[in-house]
Amino acid sequence: MSRITAGTAKNTKLLVADGITRPITDRIKISLFDTLNPVLGNSICLDLFAGSGAIGLEALSRGAKHTTFVENDPDAAKLITENGRRAKLENQIDVVEMLVQDYLKNCRNRFDLIFIDPPFPIPQEEKLDVTKSALLVTNVDGYIIFRYPNKETYPETIVIKELRFENVWQKKYGLSKISIFKRSN
Repeated sequence: MSRITAGTAKNTKLLVADGITRPITDRIKISLFDTLNPVLGNSICLDLFAGSGAIGLEALSRGAKHTTFVENDPDAAKLITENGRRAKLENQIDVVEMLVQDYLKNCRNRFDLIFIDPPFPIPQEEKLDVTKSALLVTNVDGYIIFRYPNKETYPETIVIKELRFENVWQKKYGLSKISIFKRSN
């Protein structure tokens, strides 16, 4: 079972739908959020391919102000709402049941932290489309955090360099790799 590892909702157990989502491990969450801790306070977050909502809820528990979760699967979207209630964070979340690409194309909001954790595998073209769209809704000095298979080279790094993002942190965990990119002026 997944849980929130730190903050106001520490140790809250999160519901996970078997076979629908691929939850992030506690080890990865702890390392990632310890790294993000200096920029979490009062941040506005976007959790794409949200699954159970574990990443966005962890951010809220550790001091983020609000998280929008985008998840296409209706059962997973219901779990996010329930997990927000369990963590007593329901007033700080919006759950959008929609394809990530459709949400990003119509998004008028800007975010400080964007978490992109697509299903493994996802076609490169779709990944590139999501990344380009996410870049456009990131605040100046905001961050995009990717989780992807560690055997892949993320081609979006080229796009990120062109749009003034820099890779500020990267780490491998078993079959996963996490990269954090920061948007500069």
